[in-house]
Amino acid sequence: MVDPNGMEVDDIIFYDTNGNEVSRIKSNTEFKSFVQTGSVGGDPTYTEAPMPSQTVIDNKGTMLPYTDLDHQIAASTFIVNNKIANNEVNGTPKHQFTQNSQPPVFLPNLVKAMAIEESDMGQPGPNGTGAKDPIMANYPGDWNSSSDVKTAAGMFYRQDMNPNASIQGGLQVLLLKGMWSDTNGNYTTWRGTEKALNKYGPGPSTYGASIISNQKALQNGTRVSF
Repeated sequence: MVDPNGMEVDDIIFYDTNGNEVSRIKSNTEFKSFVQTGSVGGDPTYTEAPMPSQTVIDNKGTMLPYTDLDHQIAASTFIVNNKIANNEVNGTPKHQFTQNSQPPVFLPNLVKAMAIEESDMGQPGPNGTGAKDPIMANYPGDWNSSSDVKTAAGMFYRQDMNPNASIQGGLQVLLLKGMWSDTNGNYTTWRGTEKALNKYGPGPSTYGASIISNQKALQNGTRVSF
């Protein structure tokens, strides 16, 4: 059984190497995602992907049902981390990513915190794009300033997005925007998550710190700021 909208909270879901759901085992107790990482005798083999926290508590102490995207966050984040580890991320003429760039490992709770910040966890929002582009990876208004890194991440202008494309594209944009420049003006070394987020987001300068704070709140089961 495939759930194209990712709306089931529990279950064990299997994804192909591109992050598309291929099958699931229905469950009211299991909450796991697996991504294809190989094959044996023509049959796919899978690796379990770390899941984000299911606990989201707002400023009033109310538990929020923000779990619809959790399986996709796990699968898409896992895939991007594998691309980074295997040096499979495309760069630009200036953004030259290599294993010497001190690459990060993105955590699923970071991505969930980004989705909460950017789209209230996949809500359409005022511009109507949040459901398909929950971390605003391909917002059309950003193309004038970010077309190089968005193109390198495999996106194109006014692309019809989906959560998988948003997360994979957005994390690769975050990676490339998060590079320090060398003496030649080329961006070659990872500058750290908070500074990378400030480059990724619309501002203000507290944007990165806010997301990291919410990432920690998700991890610890404490209140998330909206």
